[in-house]
Amino acid sequence: DLRVVKKLVLFAYLSIALFEKPTWCTQDPTRCSQLQDTMSGISLVDHQWASSCDVLCLSCLAVNYMLRRKALGRAHNLGFWGTLGAASLMLALLGSVAGVFMGAGPGPGHLLQCRVTRLCRPLVFLIGSHSVRQTLSHIGMSVPGFASVWLTFAFFIFLSVWISLIVFVENPLGGVHGQGFQNWFQAAYSLWAAYTTANFPNVMVPGYNESRWV
Repeated sequence: DLRVVKKLVLFAYLSIALFEKPTWCTQDPTRCSQLQDTMSGISLVDHQWASSCDVLCLSCLAVNYMLRRKALGRAHNLGFWGTLGAASLMLALLGSVAGVFMGAGPGPGHLLQCRVTRLCRPLVFLIGSHSVRQTLSHIGMSVPGFASVWLTFAFFIFLSVWISLIVFVENPLGGVHGQGFQNWFQAAYSLWAAYTTANFPNVMVPGYNESRWV
């Protein structure tokens, strides 16, 4: 099945990033001696080998596009995602071919292979994988509901800040020289940290113990 082959090629193409030299090393080869300290002992392939693997994977994906176009005929419609995917694929393929023949180091080869190709890699994977696009679409559809939750949370933060500036005004947490509730900004910061982390009792319990309202 071509779909299985396409998925394998996409994952192989994405996995090349694990074994190619970082951009900062290809731009300045004298810094490559630091690789053993920064790459956790991962074996890295030569610049030309990585570019050759890119060319192979991208060529397979390009053939898949052409076969799909030929199979669908007039019914073939790229649409927004298809057009973006084809453009990213061509740019990445051009950069990989340049990387094979121009080599590493400063210059056009470095710009195309280490900048353009690596920038296009996640985009090619995203557009080539239907399941990933579907997941992102679902995330996009959940944004309005998620935004309403954050707006509600922000409202309660504002309300809590207002109350805390009154409740803690005469204890070490509040007032001009307080610790955490001396003004609107500091109170909002303290409550944000308290609501979003596990240190809620450490922040609020001392204030409650010393509050004149308790």
